[in-house]
Formats: sequence, structure tokens, C-alpha cells
Amino acid sequence: ANGNVATACVLGSPMFVDQTTGNYRLKDESQCIDAGQNVYSLGSIDYYGGKRVCNRSVDIGIHEKQVADGSVSVISNPRYPWNGKVDLKFTIDGTSGTKYDTSFTAKDVAGGTNLTMKTLYKSNGTAANAAKEQLLPGTYNWVWDATADLGEGTVLERVVISISVQ
Repeated sequence: ANGNVATACVLGSPMFVDQTTGNYRLKDESQCIDAGQNVYSLGSIDYYGGKRVCNRSVDIGIHEKQVADGSVSVISNPRYPWNGKVDLKFTIDGTSGTKYDTSFTAKDVAGGTNLTMKTLYKSNGTAANAAKEQLLPGTYNWVWDATADLGEGTVLERVVISISVQ
């Protein structure tokens, strides 16, 4: 962790937790996460002893942002004709019996921001807590009412579901 590590391979700050104290772990919003090329992932562990490639690509820097014990795959389909609803089918793979704090966001292409899904409904029609729903591993079929959450003219790139272990 010597030298000019703060701006080596990215434009702007890599968003370290605390560079002044030598904590080069990446914040959740760092642009360095999954931005490297796996061919350059030297070894199977990072500087801090964690797994070197946790997602699809290695992180830039000495630290790999560690992910929860579990993963999510999601299929999202806007209904046609468009009525403002998006069908979400997602699967949480993880340890049986473990509850995962799950949050739901949609990425806006034009603004480049993640928008929180607030109006989610479970398959039984009850409202879901989009900010922090605790879910067991399994497959879920939910509905997102996009028109209730989005401003006029928002163009979505993809639906993102992120999880962390409770």
C-alpha cells in the first residue's frame, strides 16, 4: 500500500474507507468494485486475507470488497402493454435458515443513479419493506409498481437487488 494508490487506475477518488489511517478497503459506492480485469488478480486472496474475486470481476486495488454468504439472480420484465408494473422473479442462494437483509434498487440510465424501489408487493399482494426485507434462501415472485416510485421521463437500465447477511 505504498505510493500513489489513491488515483492509480480510476478517474477521481477510489473511495477508500480511510486512506489517512491506511485502511484501503473500498466503500460500497466505490467505482473500483468489479472494475478490474481477472487476468490481473494475483493469487486467490487480497491484501487483507479475503477472497480475491468475489463477484464477476476483480476489484481495482489491494482489497476485494467481500460479499455476503449468498447471491441473488433476478429476472425483471415490464408488463406489456406497459401499465407501470414490473414483474420481479428472483432467487436468493445462501445458507439454509439464514435470513438475508435485502434491498431493492433500479438503475436510472439518464441520471446514472440508483433509485430505491418503494412500492413492492409480494406474491400474496402484501406490501414488501423495500428498504430492508429479511428473506430466507428461495425463489420469489414479486411486483414493483414503477410508476408510483419514478418521476416522469425516467429510463431504467436494469433492476438491481443487493443482499447482505443479517
